[in-house]
Amino acid sequence: MKFAALFVVIALSSTTFASLAFAGGGQSLADAAKKAAEQRKENNGPLTTFTQLGSSLNEMPLNRDVVDTYVQARVALAKLWRENPAMLERVRDRGRAIDHLRDFSSVLASEDAIVDLLTFYKLTPATAVDIDATLHRALLRTGGGYGDLTAIELQNTEYLGKDLGYVQYAILHYLRQPGSLAWPEGLVY
Repeated sequence: MKFAALFVVIALSSTTFASLAFAGGGQSLADAAKKAAEQRKENNGPLTTFTQLGSSLNEMPLNRDVVDTYVQARVALAKLWRENPAMLERVRDRGRAIDHLRDFSSVLASEDAIVDLLTFYKLTPATAVDIDATLHRALLRTGGGYGDLTAIELQNTEYLGKDLGYVQYAILHYLRQPGSLAWPEGLVY
């Protein structure tokens, strides 16, 4: 598990890592958690419903609501996997056997409890995987040099430019959850 977490940190671009270090430097973890709790209290409206855009190569439109919902679902998945070690091992083993991240949606769909949990967050296994891929793609694009972007790629890159520190904190939050490393990291889509 430590190796997988180390891999995630190494995989961050130097720009992303520098931004992450800067974002965390002035604010304690307790302050960030308090701020996140306050934001959750303020956001008592309905959760966002996710729709896959046909022309975006499975890239999902990102905003704070999407990121929050996805992070809450990933934290809940980690808790589910912690409480059910047999499921954790099945998901981890099936995740190791795939070559593309998009195939992880079938791994998630094979467990009724996972489908139910994702449904609670108005996600499907496919949209959860697509949001994961979208976040990683958009984070990589913040470093620049990616040429022409589709409208949705540009929108997501601009969103991350505005909310980069929060998104990086949110990703680290779910990656730190025991059990979260059943989700494969570093696979091509």
